[in-house]
Amino acid sequence: MDNKLQEHLDAIERWILEQRANVSRVEVLTPEERKQLSAVNKSIQQLTALGVSIPDELRQLKLKLSAKDVSSNRAEEYDQVKELIGELGILMSSAKAVLNHTREKAKTNTPNRGRNSEVSLAVLIDNGYVSIHDNMELRWKKSGPAYKGSFNPDGSVTVHTPSGIKNFETLSSAAMTLSNSSLNGWMCWWRINPDGSRTSMKEIRSRYLSEVGGKDE
Repeated sequence: MDNKLQEHLDAIERWILEQRANVSRVEVLTPEERKQLSAVNKSIQQLTALGVSIPDELRQLKLKLSAKDVSSNRAEEYDQVKELIGELGILMSSAKAVLNHTREKAKTNTPNRGRNSEVSLAVLIDNGYVSIHDNMELRWKKSGPAYKGSFNPDGSVTVHTPSGIKNFETLSSAAMTLSNSSLNGWMCWWRINPDGSRTSMKEIRSRYLSEVGGKDE
């Protein structure tokens, strides 16, 4: 039963990741591009009326802008997909928490249950203590720079930097690379809660350890 539920959860998670990637690729026209498309259409109509051949550059520009215009018209559809992704993410996190609680309960009679195992980010995600849909922030100084980020199912992290989106294998590798100093990533990553407050990953891991057991390293 547990394995079957896990398969369903994994399938939902894959679907969510695919849809998030599709939504993130949607491009919409800016106000300036919309004006440009209108001007291009007008120029093509005038040239056609005069019997003048339409330059290839103008045709290509219209195709490019028109493609983005189609995406703009589908904005409502993608908003609905985003809402569904969010709801499924919450449901999936809750289901994972219940599943893992059931598994841990079944191991109650196992000596030294998990007390010598290292707690990783992937473990916290699997147990529902943190979600890939949570809003995360990387900050190592109160007055220093802050970077938006997100977690991936395999325990790696994604950070939005001024030079673009970057992926890192661990919390600490992201913190050390961006700060150019030796840092403990568990103390630099924060979850932004719905009420605007922040909870450090160190605190979240400590809560897991107090409830489940393990080795805090």
